Amino acid sequence: MKVTFRGACALLAGLILFAGSANAVTDTDLKNALVDDPTTLANVTSLTVDAGVLSTSAADVDPGFPSQITVLSALLPGGTTVLPTRGGSFVALSSGDLFHPAEFGDVDYGTVGAPDDTATITVTLNVPVGANAIAFDFDFLSYEFPEFVGFNFNDFFTATITDSGGTRQVAKDAFGNDVTVNTVFFNPALSLAGTGFDLVNDQPCGLPPCADSGRTGTLTTLVPITAGSTTVTLTFSTGDAGDGIFTSSAVVDNLRFSGQILTLPATGETTVLTPGVISGLPIFTDTVGNHLNLTGEVNTAGQLTVFSQLASSVGSGRFPSGSGLSVGGDANASLYTLQEFEGLSFKTTTQNGGTQDLQLVVDVPGSFDPTMGLCRANDESSSFADITTVAAECILTDGSPCGSIILSPAPDSLPADPTRVRGSTPSLSQYVPCHRDPVLTLEDGASSLDLCHTAVGDSVTVHVTATFNPNPALLTVRYQWTVPTAGGPVNTTTTDPEITFVPPLGSSSVSVYAELLDAASSVVGTSATVSIALNKPSFIGFLDPISNDGSSVLNGTKTIPVKFRVACDGGFVGDLTARLELEKGGVISSGGELSSGNSNPDDRFKYNSSASEYRYNLQSKTLTPGIYIIRVSFDGGVLPKTEVTIHVQ
Repeated sequence: MKVTFRGACALLAGLILFAGSANAVTDTDLKNALVDDPTTLANVTSLTVDAGVLSTSAADVDPGFPSQITVLSALLPGGTTVLPTRGGSFVALSSGDLFHPAEFGDVDYGTVGAPDDTATITVTLNVPVGANAIAFDFDFLSYEFPEFVGFNFNDFFTATITDSGGTRQVAKDAFGNDVTVNTVFFNPALSLAGTGFDLVNDQPCGLPPCADSGRTGTLTTLVPITAGSTTVTLTFSTGDAGDGIFTSSAVVDNLRFSGQILTLPATGETTVLTPGVISGLPIFTDTVGNHLNLTGEVNTAGQLTVFSQLASSVGSGRFPSGSGLSVGGDANASLYTLQEFEGLSFKTTTQNGGTQDLQLVVDVPGSFDPTMGLCRANDESSSFADITTVAAECILTDGSPCGSIILSPAPDSLPADPTRVRGSTPSLSQYVPCHRDPVLTLEDGASSLDLCHTAVGDSVTVHVTATFNPNPALLTVRYQWTVPTAGGPVNTTTTDPEITFVPPLGSSSVSVYAELLDAASSVVGTSATVSIALNKPSFIGFLDPISNDGSSVLNGTKTIPVKFRVACDGGFVGDLTARLELEKGGVISSGGELSSGNSNPDDRFKYNSSASEYRYNLQSKTLTPGIYIIRVSFDGGVLPKTEVTIHVQ
């Protein structure tokens, strides 16, 4: 182990001032590295450096002399261990030289031996509508660990928030401890390679060469904003305690607003998930090295944050089959129920395990859209809680209840949405915007439309009534139609709940379903498909003795019966007005003179209900031999003119 005499290590004294550079890191650079979410970035009103030496070189560039504050793409540049949680860079703060962290030989700013080596930045933001919390990610590393734990050399990282509720310190580890050398949980399972904190012990430690420093790993802090606050100020600070040496550094990234509603600040371990299949990925490690493993498939990139205070003894058998969770270490872990997650494959809910109330929250980067109520539902998702078939506790964005109607599940007759897998009945501590999938009703509940007496070219308008609960507000509603045409079904999309088209003759149907789209045009809810039958008439052909192919040869000495049927809606239509024309050599005849006897006093067909047929007895004695065209027309254009050729001899 190292000796604990520290005074001889204070080799560099005095605050060193350096001339500025055109490439120096600026306040704007720090702001852009700290804040990646566009909505949050637009609400930053100021960022200041309050203490510490700001690098006079560009991001990732060692200025050649000690500096405490800069912008980095990794700690240290070129490394792969400590990386940004979002975007391409983060803000780095240090009590020593960021680019050359050290134990003995560490730079001591200010008064020799005094604990005055603090690096501090402050950022102030306007609070946008709907933002109920603010979150940030950090990682703390220190050379004071492990041999000076319990001493007064208690280096620290703090984050304070100031809003209308006052000022409070919110930086904690995953177990609620302050982020100091004496209290924070330094995760022994984490790598230090390439960070500058990976120097091995300079004296025997009873083990193979071992790292002589500690690291918290990436932690996410989620802080409630006091209701009514219009601005919020956060101050991030890292510094020495007890003396001015042995470097401690912190990186801060991904400051963003959130719509999550909490009562107290919470800090948790964050695991970055990338698309693909994962197997046995450790997602949480407690103070004695026990951990949870996650197995599953990630559909899109995101972050999985585990908020916890204390791990309780829970056997691995307590995890449901297929949950994707298993216990590492000595089976001390927290009880979860894992559900499918929209966007990732993972969505989690919380159950209590004795003294433990631990939750998994998927924190997907993006702005919060406070356009509707917030729900605490069993099928919570990253962007919307679907409460189509599951009851939900719901509040509006102003904190008032949504109303009792939302507490009742939809009718059991509604089909389950296969894209949402629901778990047990936990009590969630995260609120998210909610919706109920749309329910469509066609034509006041009708299942078919009687169009048996409409004209051939008449259009029809089909209107749907879409019911949402609660109202989706600024969610986009899109209707997907399948419409029948003479050439076959055609798919089309509308933003209005109706469509107008000309249906083909005969029986057909139009179908439609509704989709709810969020601001990113992602589908967050889908209705069941509903259909309505459309019944237009159809001419089903001439009857014996006339052949529909024009091959009929008829005796001109006898009456020629012209017969046909019209079908619609599964039966025959007998109340249409059909008229007969006869043409030979371009000469058209019509009227009662064509009728045999008094059977048809004019050109109109009679309907024989017993045979379900229209009939006109054509007087053939006046017809000279030759080729004739029989033509049938319908009043009102219900059906197109239909003709057939006959040969009279």
